[in-house]
Amino acid sequence: MSCRGGIDPGKKGFICWMIGKKIEYLAMPKIGKEFDIMTTAKKLANLKSLHPDLFFVLEAVNADPKWGAKNNFSFGEGNMLFKTLLTILKIPFVRTNPKKWQKEMFEGIPIQKKPSSTGKTMVNNTKKMAEMAVQRLFPDEDMKRTKRCTTLDDNKIDALLIAEYCRRIY
Repeated sequence: MSCRGGIDPGKKGFICWMIGKKIEYLAMPKIGKEFDIMTTAKKLANLKSLHPDLFFVLEAVNADPKWGAKNNFSFGEGNMLFKTLLTILKIPFVRTNPKKWQKEMFEGIPIQKKPSSTGKTMVNNTKKMAEMAVQRLFPDEDMKRTKRCTTLDDNKIDALLIAEYCRRIY
């Protein structure tokens, strides 16, 4: 049975993988505020040993000037961590930009709008559209980060949708 996964990189990122109908998650492991590289590497290596056909889609997101230098650096660090670990562990992967996987996963979802950062225009609210897509495709999945959380986690949602995109395309 094939194993396909999606990675939403970043400090609050998630890894999601699917084996048949079984869905599993790993919140980006950290020690304090730093990435826990060893735990991530061990989990991915174990997954690869159990599922030699493992394949991931890693979200390819670029820096955003609105985020500031510190946030952009942190985001880039997570992205490079996954690219490096997947390469070293010889886990096949592709990088896909958000618009590409969202086009597939948002099929049939009504466009949701929100004010832009300047407030002068309206832009697509991809977070709300992703929530709608997950509720439609995976109605039984708990998309909260932990059992104690009261709100849905957009990083977990994105990782699941990227994993489903991977399952469909690869």
